[in-house]
Amino acid sequence: MKMAVTCKPCDARAIIELAKRGQINIENLVLIGLNCTGTLLPAVARRMIEDEYGVNSDDVIREDIDDGKLVITVRDGTTKERGLDQLEEKGYGRRENCRRCAINIPRMADIACGKWGAKGKKATFIEVCSQRGSELIEKAIEAGTLIVEPPDAEAIEEREKKDKEAIELAKAWEKKDLDVLRWLPYEDRLKYWSRYFNRCIKCFGCRDVCPICYCQDCYLEPGRGFVKGGESPPDMIFPLVRLAHVGDSCVNCGQCQDACPMEIPLTRLYHMLNRELSSMFDYIPGMDISDYPPLTTVTDEELAIDDVNVFRKNSVSQ
Repeated sequence: MKMAVTCKPCDARAIIELAKRGQINIENLVLIGLNCTGTLLPAVARRMIEDEYGVNSDDVIREDIDDGKLVITVRDGTTKERGLDQLEEKGYGRRENCRRCAINIPRMADIACGKWGAKGKKATFIEVCSQRGSELIEKAIEAGTLIVEPPDAEAIEEREKKDKEAIELAKAWEKKDLDVLRWLPYEDRLKYWSRYFNRCIKCFGCRDVCPICYCQDCYLEPGRGFVKGGESPPDMIFPLVRLAHVGDSCVNCGQCQDACPMEIPLTRLYHMLNRELSSMFDYIPGMDISDYPPLTTVTDEELAIDDVNVFRKNSVSQ
């Protein structure tokens, strides 16, 4: 059965990573990507709306992030806005992982939809990103369910400008959150993370919500032999084993940190490692179905070197 799936950039990336591992048949999916500059945790959003906007959160029917502001629309149609920077400095605003995310337009999906560059409240800017996406749009036009007109240069320029501004903001948050940790001496970094890992109660919440954790038999369960029956993994082992398993495929969805009852900044750890791997191997998870994680692929040159080493080893043993 073929399905169309609406998805934010991180959702689309997770689907693509799972497809690479044979967990999803992506040929049966059409990914309808939605522009995203971040999401808000419900409990935090409620406090923020009541404290900063002076509005009952139950009366809010819409939130928008635009031009560096978080705009809410109340049930009576009135709007209120606050500067996003000021809100996030107070601990409100978007989720931590969303602040550092620089992928706003989901071009890895079949089509990317959003309001940037769209003229009029009822219009949507659609970028076709694949052959499947093109066929979907053509069929919708033929069926009379979609009316399209090509964007003018001004609309395209506005869309790119909005995306660039969001990327620059994400880079600023990344620098603020991660660069301090990156340049700490090894001993200080170890102390920093040990302090958080010692909180871990092994509830498996981070594993259970992770879209990349798909193993039927988890290595961290007692039945696999890595952990003795009746015992739980040592504090540091649990998060580090998970990091080793999914670090090269993390799509920065932030679900692990949202689920953690001990408030361990897991997305910060994954983002730091992911950034290092991306710079080393020129690989960003979930962006291209044909681009496999570097630690699971071997080049022809590496195979040739391996063949020579095996030949030498056999020759010596003989």
